[in-house]
Amino acid sequence: MHDGKIPEHLFLCAGLSLPGIFVEQDISQYERNMNINYFGSLYTAHECVRLMVNNGVQGSVTFVSSLLGLFGLIGYSQYVPTKYAVRGLAEALRSELQAYGISVHCYFPATILTPGFDEENLTKPAITREIEGTDEGQSPEVCARKLLSGLERGEFAIASDSLGWIFRCCSRGAAPMNNVLTDTIIAAIGWIAIPCWRLYADALVKKWARANAKVKSQ
Repeated sequence: MHDGKIPEHLFLCAGLSLPGIFVEQDISQYERNMNINYFGSLYTAHECVRLMVNNGVQGSVTFVSSLLGLFGLIGYSQYVPTKYAVRGLAEALRSELQAYGISVHCYFPATILTPGFDEENLTKPAITREIEGTDEGQSPEVCARKLLSGLERGEFAIASDSLGWIFRCCSRGAAPMNNVLTDTIIAAIGWIAIPCWRLYADALVKKWARANAKVKSQ
């Protein structure tokens, strides 16, 4: 509680990324990432939602996942599962908490230009940087405005750039559409664009693997 008041709106923004190559990372990094990114959101949501429900407060809960909560990428094997988990929790609670008049939302931002991103880049593999090359990132202020705009429109899954819209629409599962017409059009674009992007990314990974093998053999 804050000054004796039950929160009406909860934003769960816990996030940590420790990029690296799977076989080179210690398992403790995976445990740390899950504890912060998933359990940090889970514990906070559980405590706050119980207070809201027990006191009849009807508000909203917003989870911050990631663009990488919609697809996997080399270098992020310790991060991607945590953000998929956040997405899964948000989808389950979206269904359940409507029984109490509490709306649930999930935000899928791409790169946000924060000190955390600078720290992430310290260990990020070169191949990951190469694949991410076109992602210039957005400021926290821009992301916050786009998140709030999505909340005002009542969207469950909120994205703040074109890649987010495409992956959101093509990875929707049973989550509700934001707009039937535009989501269908974007999904149709994604069915063509995403396989092409995946072929490109896979080609870069295989090229990187051959280069690494050549270096090790010398």
